[in-house]
Amino acid sequence: MVVNFEKAVKKMTKNLGIEVRLDEALVLDVWNSKLASMIPVKTRAMSFKSGTLYIVVEDPTWCQELTLMKDTLIKRVNFCFKKKTLKDIRIRCGDVITQTPTFKERDPFSPDISLDVQLGEEEKKIISDESRFIERDELREKFVELRTMDFLMNRKLKDLGLSRCQLCGAFFEGSDICQECEFLMKDDTVLCTCAHLYDDPTMDYGKIQEFVGRIDRNTFEFAKDVVILQKKKTIISCLKDESSVGVLRKLAFDCVKMKFGEEESDLSLSEKVQMVLGTDISEAIV
Repeated sequence: MVVNFEKAVKKMTKNLGIEVRLDEALVLDVWNSKLASMIPVKTRAMSFKSGTLYIVVEDPTWCQELTLMKDTLIKRVNFCFKKKTLKDIRIRCGDVITQTPTFKERDPFSPDISLDVQLGEEEKKIISDESRFIERDELREKFVELRTMDFLMNRKLKDLGLSRCQLCGAFFEGSDICQECEFLMKDDTVLCTCAHLYDDPTMDYGKIQEFVGRIDRNTFEFAKDVVILQKKKTIISCLKDESSVGVLRKLAFDCVKMKFGEEESDLSLSEKVQMVLGTDISEAIV
C-alpha cells in the first residue's frame, strides 16, 4: 500500500499541532507588529485558538470601540493571509505586556535543539511505524527528520516547564488543556454538541445542527476533539483491565468515526486508531 505523501504530511502536521502553531504565530505577529501600531492605545494579541484571536486592551474605553471595529480588523488580518484564517476577535481590558523577555529563552525552535540527542526506543518505533509506507527515500528521510525534531522539541519544552494542549496543540504553562480551550469547553453549544457526539459519533456537521442549532465548523471540530480526548482518557484508564477490551475497542472505533467520518482512506483500521489515539492504544486493543 502506498500512502499519498502530501496527504500524509498534512495529516501529520495537523496531528502534531504544527499547523496550529504556525497559524497562531503568524496571526499574533500580524496583530502585534502591524495592526497594534495603527491603534492609538496599547493592545496585545495574547493567543489565537480555533479561529479566534484574544486581545488585551490597556484602556477600558477602547474595548467597546475595538469591538465595533471587529469586522474591519478581521478583514485586515485575513487580507495578510489571503484566506479566512481569523473568524472572531475577543477583547478584554487588562495590563498590556509589550515585551516578553523570557520568550527567546523558551523558544522551542532555537538552534540549541540538537539532533545529536538520542531518541528513546519507543520514540524510534513510533517514527518507524509512521514512515514505513513512504516509498521514496528522500521523502521518508525528511519525514523522519521532521518527526524527530518534534520529539526533541517536546522534550525541551518539558524541561522548560511547558506542555502542549491536548486539544489545540498550543504550548502553555500547565498540563493537559490550556486556559483558552478550557474556556471554550464551557460554552453551551460546545457542551450540547459534545453530548450528542458522545452518544452518536457518526453525526456529521449537517446532522448536528438539527439538534444544537447554528454552529460554525470550527466549533464542531473542536467539540469532536473534546469527545475524542474524553474517550481516550477512558481507554487509557482501563487498558490494564482485560475484561474491558471489547468496550475499549468500541470507544476507539467511535473516535475513528468522528475523526475520519465517511472519508475514503487507504489506511487500515489499526493505522487509523494509531493516528487518532496513539501507538500504545492501537497495539493494545486492535
